[in-house]
Formats: sequence, structure tokens, C-alpha cells
Amino acid sequence: MSRPWSPAEAEAKLAHTLDEMGEAVTDLREVAIAAAEAEHAFKLAEAREFATLRSMGVPVGEASKTVMNNESVAAKHLEHVLTEAVAKASYKRVDVLKSQSDGIRSLLVSARGVS
Repeated sequence: MSRPWSPAEAEAKLAHTLDEMGEAVTDLREVAIAAAEAEHAFKLAEAREFATLRSMGVPVGEASKTVMNNESVAAKHLEHVLTEAVAKASYKRVDVLKSQSDGIRSLLVSARGVS
């Protein structure tokens, strides 16, 4: 079993983790904006294609099923799904860093109590 961290070691690790978390939050913000924009573009393309199909007399049920056959709508859907996945991964990174910083804070309290 290794020795507990000293207060200085715990403070340095906490500072590093908090810096990483700040960068991760900035990245998450940018990715979340991109994901929202991709979702908007997809929904707009989907609605336009649906309206086009309906204006050509395609029944509602068939138009709903056919919308994704449009290449542009399918591409925007894929972009939306991919940016959502990246946003979720970025959120998880922030969450992991938050958990790490909470753990390091606990170690810091313990290290100060031992010193």
C-alpha cells in the first residue's frame, strides 16, 4: 500500500484536475452548441421534405416514412446523431473530472488531518 498524498501533492493534483475540467467544460459548451445546431438543421430539413411530399399529394403516413429517404435529410440526421454522441461523451468527461476532483478534495482533507 502506498503512502497517502501529502497536502502539497493533493493540492497540485486538484489544481491540475480543475484546469482539465475547465478545458472540458469549454469543449462541452462548443460541442453542445454544434449538437443543437445540427439538431435544428435536421429538424428543418425533415419538415421541409415532409411539406414537399405532402404538397405532392403523398399521404401523411407514407410521407412520414419516406422523409428519411431524402439524401439531404439523411445526411443531416447522421450529423445530428454524431454530434449528440460527441456531446454525451464530452459531458461524461466533465462528470468524470468532477468525480476525480471530489475524490482529491477528500484526500486533501485526509492529508491535512494526518499532517
